[in-house]
Amino acid sequence: MKKSILLCIILAAVITIQTPIYGKTIYNLETDSFDNKQRLTKLNDWMKTDYIGNGVTKGRGIPGMWNYAFSKIPVEGKIYVSSKSGSKYIKTVSVNNKIDTAFYDDSESQMLILPPGSSRPDQVIEKSDEYALYTPGGELTNKVTGINKDGSAELTLEATTGGVFLELTRLLDNNDLPENNSLDTNFTFKGVKSALDISLGLYLNHNTGGGSYSSMPKAYYYATTDTTVDMSNYIAPNKTSLYLKQDNVNILVGDVWDSSLYFKSATDKDGNSLSYNQLTNIKDQVDTSKPGTYQVFYQNGISSEEGSVERILNVNVLPKLTLIVPTSNDFGSYKLGSGTPILPWNHNNSIWVENNSNDGWNLTASLSGVTDGLENYIMNSGRLLKDNNLIAHSVSTGNINISDDWSVNKGLYIDYSNAKELRKDKAVLSWSLTPSTKGISE
Repeated sequence: MKKSILLCIILAAVITIQTPIYGKTIYNLETDSFDNKQRLTKLNDWMKTDYIGNGVTKGRGIPGMWNYAFSKIPVEGKIYVSSKSGSKYIKTVSVNNKIDTAFYDDSESQMLILPPGSSRPDQVIEKSDEYALYTPGGELTNKVTGINKDGSAELTLEATTGGVFLELTRLLDNNDLPENNSLDTNFTFKGVKSALDISLGLYLNHNTGGGSYSSMPKAYYYATTDTTVDMSNYIAPNKTSLYLKQDNVNILVGDVWDSSLYFKSATDKDGNSLSYNQLTNIKDQVDTSKPGTYQVFYQNGISSEEGSVERILNVNVLPKLTLIVPTSNDFGSYKLGSGTPILPWNHNNSIWVENNSNDGWNLTASLSGVTDGLENYIMNSGRLLKDNNLIAHSVSTGNINISDDWSVNKGLYIDYSNAKELRKDKAVLSWSLTPSTKGISE
């Protein structure tokens, strides 16, 4: 069984259809076909190179238009870039897209005569408004990505009638201090487009004398070229910094506290020096009436997106004097009539004084709850404790082991030399550590 297949071959032609906007048509000066294209070759050159010469009034061209468009700080503010590679920032900003009127029809000297300098011109651009990033209808929306000159950052730019979308990525670390953070803001973009809204005039019989010409329909014409744009008004290195004189501080109970004394320096995102009172926020809950460790939070900047910096100061509020004594001490035992009757302090039970002030101090001890008669046997450095309750006094600072060198006839001990009967003694020692500002005399 045979089947027949009908082959249909259609010869197709690619047709470029120009879309009218606001009653005008938009043309690519390089590729599209339109009337008088040959006459507009010089316009294409001018847009790419900012052409000037042969009596032509200087225009901006695409490089000039783009730089002029980004020449003012947008109302939305700059993007401030941290120094860390991989940091990414996204923002939509407004741009002065309609630049200016490049050519005027009120004076022949302000028109673009084509070809430039010709004694027999056949065409003029009598009026032209410049659009750097897009036409009013949005047909020339640009989405381009550029790298700055030193290769440290990438910037994607997408322009619409609603604004300009910026996406900036830091490609390399900047290892300078925050206040010295830098960023090359000159970006080279490939294939950017700009348009002119042009009113053409065609001279009749090459007549320049009276400017006699027939007007031609207004239209948009655009060209494409690479350009380097100074984006310094739209992006900048974030120079926010904050430094403290130290990270930890020790103060004493009762001291006057002032968090500003530990502030060293700060800069805002533009690198301007700030005072302590210009910091965004200080959280200070130090209570000098109570020993403990407190934290003071210093903040410069509002949010992490804008490079906010926070520093923490640890504040240790120390008691002026601290006493550490054992919960109990066993002097051991003595058998009447044998060996030495002296029972020394057990060195495993140390007594510590911590002095954090510059004042002297006194340590005293007293007896209570004693076994009847024990007060006649417990001694303090050669004298009965009941007659000499001063254990130690000093102007030394830091941690001091009071009982470290206690031995026979020094410090606290029991002397049963006069004991005539078996005893089983116990007592409560009460300690008192007090400051002394009178100094120490031996």
